[in-house]
Amino acid sequence: HNRDLLNATAALSLLVPATGSPESPGRYQTVKTLYAKGLDEVLKPASVTKVMTAMVMLDHIDNLLDTIQMAEGDQTGGSANNLQVGDIITYDDALHNMMLPSSNVTTTVVARTIGQLLVDQAGDGVPVEMFVEAMNSKARQLGMQSTYFTNPSGLNSDDMVTTVRDLGRLGIAALSYPEIIATWGKAAHTINVQGDNARSVEISHSMSIVTDDDVMGGKTGTLTGSNTTRNLLILSRMPGGNFAVSVVMLTSSENRYTDMRHLLEFVKTGYRWPASYLLSM
Repeated sequence: HNRDLLNATAALSLLVPATGSPESPGRYQTVKTLYAKGLDEVLKPASVTKVMTAMVMLDHIDNLLDTIQMAEGDQTGGSANNLQVGDIITYDDALHNMMLPSSNVTTTVVARTIGQLLVDQAGDGVPVEMFVEAMNSKARQLGMQSTYFTNPSGLNSDDMVTTVRDLGRLGIAALSYPEIIATWGKAAHTINVQGDNARSVEISHSMSIVTDDDVMGGKTGTLTGSNTTRNLLILSRMPGGNFAVSVVMLTSSENRYTDMRHLLEFVKTGYRWPASYLLSM
């Protein structure tokens, strides 16, 4: 494959064969690499981190309709700063707010709330730190050997690192969470905020490529300044009813959506699809 196809510093596309629904547990064990570039370049995960945050959240709750409340101290700068102290939302709305506009404050509320459960179980600890520890433990379980999280949002930190290989593993693991699959492909959603300032909050996906016919969903990650990062992880349809998890990671201001579209076109037309993968053709 031509590694110079893309502007991305690193890129990866993984085939998920058409053997049932995309979220069937264990599917990720049968993936095949369609394209790889810069597999082990150490880069910043940015807000793609929130896919891990969502998985850890879902690992620790029983009902998406249970509620969480923003507390004093949860204020977090950055994207989608759309909650206020005292606001109450469901975990389902929290998931949408993390996956679509990439709300950092919502991520902090989730991490503190779930982290407190972990502190209660352990008998000691700091809630958000305990949550981040659970994220790193999950990363190790998934074989994300070059990844280390220091916060649940993806905000810039010197020690917060990953690789495109690891983000590919993260994307494949997310397929085992139907709640994520049902959420990260939506173009828009309405959050119903409860509490003293009850209101409806309209949110939209930060990922423009979500409107492409073959794109089923995904997550962006952006850092600006000296650590410019423009990441994109998506789930898309492939020939014959197959799927692909694809990632592009740019350390420049180049257009990540153009890169992703070039990558998807390349793997669709440049890969010799085995008959065993073309089940519907």
